[in-house]
Amino acid sequence: MSSAYGRYFLCDQSLIGFSGHCYAYFEPIKKVLEQEGRDVFVIGHRFRDLALAELGVLSAFTFWCDERNVGQPTGLPEEENLAAIKAGHDRAIMDDLRRLDEQFSFSSSDKIIINSIRHWAMCGVVDWLEQLPETRRPHVALLLHFTAEPERFQYDPSLPFYIESFRRIENSPCGENIHLYADAETLIDEYKNYTRLQVELSPFPHSHFAEPQTAANTGDQRIRVGYVGEARYHKGYQLLPFVVEQIAQTDIADKVEFHFHSFIHDKNAEFFHRSIAALQRFDNVHLYHEAFDSDEYDKFVLNCDVIMVPYLLTYYHSQTSGIYADATGAGIPVIVPRGSWMAEKVKQLGGGALAYPDDYLSFAEALYQVCSNIETYRAAAMQAREKWRSFNTPKRLVEMFESW
Repeated sequence: MSSAYGRYFLCDQSLIGFSGHCYAYFEPIKKVLEQEGRDVFVIGHRFRDLALAELGVLSAFTFWCDERNVGQPTGLPEEENLAAIKAGHDRAIMDDLRRLDEQFSFSSSDKIIINSIRHWAMCGVVDWLEQLPETRRPHVALLLHFTAEPERFQYDPSLPFYIESFRRIENSPCGENIHLYADAETLIDEYKNYTRLQVELSPFPHSHFAEPQTAANTGDQRIRVGYVGEARYHKGYQLLPFVVEQIAQTDIADKVEFHFHSFIHDKNAEFFHRSIAALQRFDNVHLYHEAFDSDEYDKFVLNCDVIMVPYLLTYYHSQTSGIYADATGAGIPVIVPRGSWMAEKVKQLGGGALAYPDDYLSFAEALYQVCSNIETYRAAAMQAREKWRSFNTPKRLVEMFESW
């Protein structure tokens, strides 16, 4: 039955498979909206997996949004090259949205939520809105998760394009139809340097609130230490073999087993093959090479006693982590890098330990501390869970969307 209210279109350019939090982000939002009788459409990349298609995810977008997909080099000097790539992304998303409008005939009561959009495509959204008749312009939420300074305090050529994108919204007659959100106070503070536009703090909708199946609950003797998400260099996967080796030399070696999600898009990455070869030497290491679907991901997270998030500070000095969000939402102790957004959250909420970034000795020491005092850290993590879930719910995010 069709809703009497406007429709929701939940869009993510990078929604191509189950890797990352693209589908996991929208799934709980969709459930809340459908419970309220709203018509909801989830729209992803034009080459989205068959499994997503079977879940009703529609195909539309040409480009991924993240740093792995910045288009093809043009042979121009760096900044001119980036400008050419950005122009291509802007044109692509404008054309993608135009085709969606031909399919759905948007109205002013509709709401389009675009998750994880970057400076590559923001101007294209504004350009598309301005081409629509005023009476048919939907409201658009842009959910921002990326810093303009991947390396803190180092100038990045993308910075002028962030400023340009914000300024495009500021000067557009459609500006009132565009609503900006970010999921970290650190990002909002950064964006204040680039724009006078209001960027609201958005809750995480996908934090898991089921009870973790800890070793204490299942009767297992070993503490299960997990790493989950894609095996990427700036997420610290290459540190894991050294952490395992350090723990193997301690008095808790027989009390710990490691479960490492080891899916990677770049099958030729040298660091990955070296890490896999090293990890396979240990009998207490279990590797999972395929991308998880939602149920598999939930089961993996909830079966961990400790989750390591050994990210480098590249990007993550201010960007958020869905892995941290899910672990904290489930009441599972975490180990995170100092100087990151995650570290600030651990300081505020408790429930974890800090390690120096890109330092396997520090991560091994923190892991030893947590595993040696696991019941204390479990109790703190459950307290952190209650604080976390007081704000981070899909219903609260939907209420924000409903306010405009």
